[in-house]
Amino acid sequence: VLFSEKGFHAASMQEIADASNVSKGTIYTYFSSKDDLLYSIIRYYIEHVVTKMGEAFEEDLTPKEKFSKLLRVLLNERYQYNEFFSMIHQEQIFSKKVKQIFIHLHEHSFNWLKLLLLEEFGEKVRPYIPEGYILFLSILRGYLRVKAYDEKIINNDQLAIHITERVYDLLHAMIDQQVSPILTEQFMHEIHDSFENTRNNDSLEKILKEMTLIVQSLSLSIRETKELLSSIDFLYAEFKKKDPQIFLIKGVLANFSQIKEIAPYRIQIEKFLGL
Repeated sequence: VLFSEKGFHAASMQEIADASNVSKGTIYTYFSSKDDLLYSIIRYYIEHVVTKMGEAFEEDLTPKEKFSKLLRVLLNERYQYNEFFSMIHQEQIFSKKVKQIFIHLHEHSFNWLKLLLLEEFGEKVRPYIPEGYILFLSILRGYLRVKAYDEKIINNDQLAIHITERVYDLLHAMIDQQVSPILTEQFMHEIHDSFENTRNNDSLEKILKEMTLIVQSLSLSIRETKELLSSIDFLYAEFKKKDPQIFLIKGVLANFSQIKEIAPYRIQIEKFLGL
């Protein structure tokens, strides 16, 4: 509520603590910064929406009815927290981590709609699914701008059905006219993979930073410390490559096998890389 009323940048951590009836120190126990707090709020919301949409997807409805139901859930949840998400857009709070959360929502939405459209139209719609999804988003955003002036001007149930009908009309037309699609499903997967790789690299970098701090805190000889820090530097450089050499990484990780304090981090890296 405070973010919605004052704006993210204007609200201080002390004001957030006062509004939450806790001390500022308590907030810092759970969140390292105001950005971290906002990220956690957005992540909670998106996970909540994905769960709600997943429940709607499992209902015993026709594909077209499910399409409308998924959209209705999205609209209802969006407007339940309208002021908060309007603030995010107005203040352009789109860090890399926040973008990844919304990509997560888009990934689920795209996969659900793909399954519904294939069930409704059959294989003939497959080449047009990415185009259909982009057109769906464009129509949705257009109506969201209209609702920004007056939220009650269009009923969410009515809007969900209307958008579903228009998307189906467009897909029918593309199939009938055998339109050559601009976007492909491969392109959509490449977008997702790009963000997924970025997220993994960020996580790996965080692990390496922790490993550096641990090595520096251990009672090792100067030579051993330098060797281990050099190994971490090598891992940093290798992870930034488009095609890291896994066999080299595996060999370098072996340098840390005898250090029990590093073991949890080494295991995390191995899991990331599927070693």
